Amino acid sequence: MERLPTYQTPHLLAMFVLILLFGQSLGVSCVGMIIAPEKPFTEQTIERPAPDQHTLPEPHITEQHPTDIQTNDKPPADKPILPEPEPQPETQLDTQPPQDIAPDKPACVPTTCAAWGANCGTIQDGCGKTLSCGKCTVPQTCGGGGQPKVCGAPACTPKTCQQLGANCGSLDDGCGKQISCGKCTAPQTCGGSGTPNTCGNPSCPAFTQRIEKKTLATTASIASSRAIMLDTLPDKTVRIAWADTAKKIHITSIRANGQSMGADVLVDGEFVNGFVAHTDGYALLVRRAETMVFVRTDKTGKTTKEVVLVGNNNHTKVNDKWVDSWGHRGRLLWSDKDKKYAAYFGHNMLWSNGKHQGDILMYLDATGKKVSGGWGWGCSHSIDVRIAHNGARFGPVCASDCYPKKSISFNHRTLLREESGNCSGNVSATLGGLVPLSGNGFALSFASTYRNKKQEKQNEIGLLHITSAGKLGHVKWLTNAPTVAKHSPQMAAYGSNFLVGWLEGSATKLAVVDLQGASVIKAMTASVPLAASCPASRFSCADRGDFENTPDGDVIWATRTATKELTYVRVRYCQ
Repeated sequence: MERLPTYQTPHLLAMFVLILLFGQSLGVSCVGMIIAPEKPFTEQTIERPAPDQHTLPEPHITEQHPTDIQTNDKPPADKPILPEPEPQPETQLDTQPPQDIAPDKPACVPTTCAAWGANCGTIQDGCGKTLSCGKCTVPQTCGGGGQPKVCGAPACTPKTCQQLGANCGSLDDGCGKQISCGKCTAPQTCGGSGTPNTCGNPSCPAFTQRIEKKTLATTASIASSRAIMLDTLPDKTVRIAWADTAKKIHITSIRANGQSMGADVLVDGEFVNGFVAHTDGYALLVRRAETMVFVRTDKTGKTTKEVVLVGNNNHTKVNDKWVDSWGHRGRLLWSDKDKKYAAYFGHNMLWSNGKHQGDILMYLDATGKKVSGGWGWGCSHSIDVRIAHNGARFGPVCASDCYPKKSISFNHRTLLREESGNCSGNVSATLGGLVPLSGNGFALSFASTYRNKKQEKQNEIGLLHITSAGKLGHVKWLTNAPTVAKHSPQMAAYGSNFLVGWLEGSATKLAVVDLQGASVIKAMTASVPLAASCPASRFSCADRGDFENTPDGDVIWATRTATKELTYVRVRYCQ
């Protein structure tokens, strides 16, 4: 092999480039014409071919280091270097599906109700459709047993003896089990008074047989929409105070059985706002024109003392007080322990910005003289009031449409229950009976059409326990039928329990409950009248008296049933 002089290297490189270009123009590949040396060298060498080989013109090649040449194929040294065949275009495979044929997908297999373990309600089948899995047969409900989409009976909540109004014997708890409600102490027996699962004296008649009524004819026309008040004397005789249409207050005396005891005692007045019967005469709170007057009489009706509590002014001076055609409901109460009266009623007062209505509480001694205590301005507007004495203190309660709150309030400042009001004479609550509890505060019944922020019930009769300090326990609801309008609540002590009454439409309902609101004698419809008020108290609605107790524990009340007719009702107490 002959070495080329190094000075010829540039010329050889130029010739090599020309050869490459010429070969491409002829379609001949020049790949493989540069042959890697078989052994290391410092100068570029070219092996000359044998005479019988056909070669291209000898190029001038520049010197290169072996590592600059990248090749994998090494032809044998004694073989000619032939041009590689011209590459053919590669065949492109069509990997796209035809335009009118969708690619294959797995078929959707819908699930079934059985696969889900469902036999009611609806489920999704996993393929875009909704399956109906059937309905349940009453009393079962879908999911009632706690498993979704499966029929089952709702969980049963057993009732207690208290909820069932039972205090003796055994009975079903509503879930298929028998519960024992205790035993009675002799001489009482279980059901002895005619009420199943209730202890009673066998000599006591059934509750329905204890309810008596007596119709009393009057000589004068009874004014409508005005309170009729009662009180009893130690000899168990009863006094009924009512207003006629000729501005006279009548005091009718009857025996315990309703028999008349003679002519009425008459006192001047348009409304009776409070009444107390004494053994030596009577004390009344009466409205005369625009005055509220305390009147004390002897047994014949002769006036022994009169005190104008508000009124007798021309209403032009700030702080002038009087009463007018609305907002003057009241109560009068005597405390033997404190030796004083409490006169609690609504009135008007002239303020610097005009007339306003609110309640006033005055304490009077036996002669009607004002003594300390009470207030000159309490709830406003004061739609209705109640007051009782529990042996330790007086307990006043008001229903207010505005101040201090739209509420039922104790002692004119302590909120007992939030109510709805419009500050113009309407409030959602109606006061019932306020019963003193010896050493344990007071119990109040009420009706309300308002569901307050505590989400308490509405359109129901409730029972509130108020401690002597004015603190409130939870409301105990005596009814549970919000679609049925209930109003005109009443309540009085009935032994250690309470006799409660109310109206549903025009039907009188009576029941006996304990302080927790549990039924002792279940609510029943009674064929006796009950004085009506409004479902929501308003100034224009009927005023009325209260349930009262006789010395032997009976509950009594009276109401107007015709222009010249009073109906006296007595529910005898027996244990």
